[in-house]
Amino acid sequence: MKIENRIFKLGILAGVTQGLYILLVGLFIMSANNLFDSDGTPILSFAVMITLFVFSAGLSGLIVFGYPVYLVTKKQFREAVLMSVITLATILVIFCLFFVSLYVFGQA
Repeated sequence: MKIENRIFKLGILAGVTQGLYILLVGLFIMSANNLFDSDGTPILSFAVMITLFVFSAGLSGLIVFGYPVYLVTKKQFREAVLMSVITLATILVIFCLFFVSLYVFGQA
């Protein structure tokens, strides 16, 4: 039971960390909107956004699946699946909170 409690906490922590990262990337994109509106070098704007996308995919993969993969290498399959499910469920709850907040407070 103690191991499952630790896995539960780590899964929630990973989900919250991913939610915060998503929020930070969204804030970065919103604040950098005028930076990417340069008429002279649109290719650099695309390059920056694609680089951010690739970096985000790698970092998100580490946050969400890093520890579960480690658990699989230790032959703890049940704990790996449990942590993955808890992490993804936490991200789903955060998505719902973002969505409801957008609906309640309206679009800016």
